[in-house]
Amino acid sequence: MAQHVDTETATSPARAGSSDPWRDLYSRATKKTRAVYPGMRLVTAFGYAPDGPTEDMSRFTHWIFIYGTPPSPVETAPDLGAYIEAELGGAVGEPRKGHGAWLGNMPVEGPRLTPADAFEAIKRAGKAHPFQYISLDNPLDPALEQRYILANRSAGPDQWVVHDADGKVYDLTKGDPDHHTA
Repeated sequence: MAQHVDTETATSPARAGSSDPWRDLYSRATKKTRAVYPGMRLVTAFGYAPDGPTEDMSRFTHWIFIYGTPPSPVETAPDLGAYIEAELGGAVGEPRKGHGAWLGNMPVEGPRLTPADAFEAIKRAGKAHPFQYISLDNPLDPALEQRYILANRSAGPDQWVVHDADGKVYDLTKGDPDHHTA
């Protein structure tokens, strides 16, 4: 398992001079969320293509970004979190308060890849087909790494996961995704 380091790129949502629409959207959503809830870090990003499954990542227009504060070992209250909805190439909503420790994830570092990069990795692995949902998370389970999940079910992966650190494609039907590449 690759070790992740919390560097400036891990806490900055967009790379300098980014012209990628998704990175720009993530940056705008993060800036707006942190204006209301300082210190928030991305925990999960969900995107979907409202018109149905597609291989065109620009059609994944609706995004929900979920932020949380890093947990403190002395806290007894639930972690503070916020949700914000955003449209690719359009408006970013207002942050709404919620729980940050969501689905057993820790803060996303980076991310290094964009959703389009993740789909390109699936194409290179010869596993491309139309998808309707994509998510980015960083599971608490030390056996799993930060990854994109592409699916046709909103509740989870069909089969393929792309690790954000290295762009490798993993087959979830073969068990431990850290040891089964496409």
